[in-house]
Amino acid sequence: MQDVITLRDLSMILSAAGNSFPVLSIPEWRLEAGRQVALSGPSGCGKTTFLHILAGLLSPTGGSVEICGRRLDQMTEAELDSFRAGHIGYIFQSLNLLQGFTALENVLLGISFSGKKVDKEAAKLLLERVGLADRMRHCPAQLSMGQQQRVAVARSLVNKPALILADEPTGSLDPVNSSAVIDLIREVCSEEKCSLVLVSHEQDVVARFEEAVPFLELNIAFAGAPR
Repeated sequence: MQDVITLRDLSMILSAAGNSFPVLSIPEWRLEAGRQVALSGPSGCGKTTFLHILAGLLSPTGGSVEICGRRLDQMTEAELDSFRAGHIGYIFQSLNLLQGFTALENVLLGISFSGKKVDKEAAKLLLERVGLADRMRHCPAQLSMGQQQRVAVARSLVNKPALILADEPTGSLDPVNSSAVIDLIREVCSEEKCSLVLVSHEQDVVARFEEAVPFLELNIAFAGAPR
């Protein structure tokens, strides 16, 4: 089965106040097409940095990141933007919904960034799929946090990406809505045949995955640190 993600000797070193400290050190990791994995770990262990590198939003200090057979470090910024829009869906912790736009318009924006033909019907179908058939014309302020999270899920899937990256997608939800959103993300990814990498510090979220990996086992930059 083809790998959606292939990492080799990935490292990320940050500098502050004249000091350097490692954030990521991952010798090798692969994710096959269609696979869903939850990466668990405490705040500050590099999970969000890791997702940003997978999305091409950050450049690592060293090593290679290959997504769908393409090396991200060999692309220009314009090529990265186009590739990201066509192959990667990102569910941000802060949602990043535009407040002056309706739920439907927020999802349609996800299509416009990819350069593909805007398919309004596909966007509507996704919003119906995530239970927002009667909320398409509502702006984020008129939606509950759970409903806003569902808009973010629909937006991430509208371009039929090969890979979904989800950063603490339930951080602002109560336990009932949290479970519903995780089940929704996993179900829709399965139906759309998307690979999924989700990071979370919440054990109830991680427990809903058959495959869960402690991030500090993958990321040896913090070897020996308390887990």
